[in-house]
Amino acid sequence: MSPTSRAKRASRAQLTAAAVAAGVAALIVGATLAGAPDEVGAATESSEQPVLRSTSVCSYVGGEPDATSRIGVFAIPGVPEPPADAEADSIPITALPLAGPEAEPPEEPFASLAERGVRSLTEASSTEVESYAVRAEGRLGPGVAAEQWSRGTGTDLRGLTTGSCGSPGREFWFVGASADAARRARLVLTNPTATPAAVTVSLWNENGPVDVDGTDDLAVPANGQEVLLLEAIAPESAQLAVHVQASRGRVVAAIDHRETVDGESAGTSMIPAAVTPTDTVVLPGVPGRGSRSLRIVAPGDNDAIVEIEVLSPDGAYKPVGLDVLTVPAETVLELPLDEALGTEPTAIRLMSDEPITAGLRIADAGEEGRPDVAFTSAVAALPGGALASVLGLDNDSLDTTLVFSAVGDAGGRVLVRTVDGAGVTVDEVPLEIPAGSTQSVTVTRPEDSSWTTTIVEVAAGNTLVGARIIGGADDSGRWIDVMPLAAPQTTVPVPNITAELTP
Repeated sequence: MSPTSRAKRASRAQLTAAAVAAGVAALIVGATLAGAPDEVGAATESSEQPVLRSTSVCSYVGGEPDATSRIGVFAIPGVPEPPADAEADSIPITALPLAGPEAEPPEEPFASLAERGVRSLTEASSTEVESYAVRAEGRLGPGVAAEQWSRGTGTDLRGLTTGSCGSPGREFWFVGASADAARRARLVLTNPTATPAAVTVSLWNENGPVDVDGTDDLAVPANGQEVLLLEAIAPESAQLAVHVQASRGRVVAAIDHRETVDGESAGTSMIPAAVTPTDTVVLPGVPGRGSRSLRIVAPGDNDAIVEIEVLSPDGAYKPVGLDVLTVPAETVLELPLDEALGTEPTAIRLMSDEPITAGLRIADAGEEGRPDVAFTSAVAALPGGALASVLGLDNDSLDTTLVFSAVGDAGGRVLVRTVDGAGVTVDEVPLEIPAGSTQSVTVTRPEDSSWTTTIVEVAAGNTLVGARIIGGADDSGRWIDVMPLAAPQTTVPVPNITAELTP
């Protein structure tokens, strides 16, 4: 390793150690506690209180003449709410485009939602690509799920793209992008706060770390964004891992990925954020069809010895000949898995002696027409309680499947409820999932729409991972997208204050 690389690695390690951890699903929250002027507050054990405000960002939406884009917002019913008052009770969820600190705010919100349990679905018809901030306060602050959806039908842009709108954080990892002539990826850094942010972007490919000028302390303006073309800063990289670390402020990071074959679009996808490298990771929602390639990054100084386990409908198994592999230090390794996987959705568990994280690329070409591409990533186990899948589809060419894999020793339980446009439950499916196995449920449309919204109630935390798969075909070819499930934050720990009178 060069001295420059060692210096950069040391600097990044210091940043990581100094930063406050905030996972991909963390929401901006705030609470104010005030005591009497003559009292000193003594903190004891904390208690969980409903969040007072939350923000999420739908990155890189719209702006394509041959694509239709939408944003869906859903406030999960039945979650704890802050105490109602006249001001807070009148604040709806609003989504505003992020245009930078110099831009005039729009006279009207892009969309709004003032009722729990009823989905808001709005077309993003701007002629320019934009990011949208979804902000919720007061009684509607907890449990807000936001998603973006796009379907391109042109020669230059064809594919199905969905994704959870991300929450501001200090650290993001992505594995699976490529930056060569046929595959283009954009790293979108969005700052939805009123404070400027600074981030460092680190990259690894199949050959090692990628040293790039201009990616240390990159400024992201308040209420604005920066877009990095990965094919420009890491050209000819077949496999890429990206680490975004904020040294000041918070951002939302996202990767928009597009592929071509012979000059025509061969699929689009958002690459989901992956967990921070650790010794055991799970990738949910691996479809039972298409070309499936696992990509693993070992960003540390030592080679990683990795065991692979498939969580199938019939239980866990280790693929013959692929159960153990070595990922060289500071590189991204690609491993085709088509022969190791069956025709039913599964999950992949990786166990390593060194910290790793991972992504999986799915290319579905079908027998006729044009292909599409999708990605899933290593994610954290779901907490207990409710989450939502907002923008599924069930029509003549597409269907939606929710896939759950049990990662705990005792298995897991989940209840999937489909609601209609008025928020009324029209279907319920309970699942009992044995340890080390995967089960799926196909979501059927309600009568009032081909769009499907489901409320997922997880019985116990840290027992399941989940994903949504949308797939199908029409005369133009295949469609596929995978979105790992994540739970929006509903509560935040608040220290209990014991009053101590001043003598």
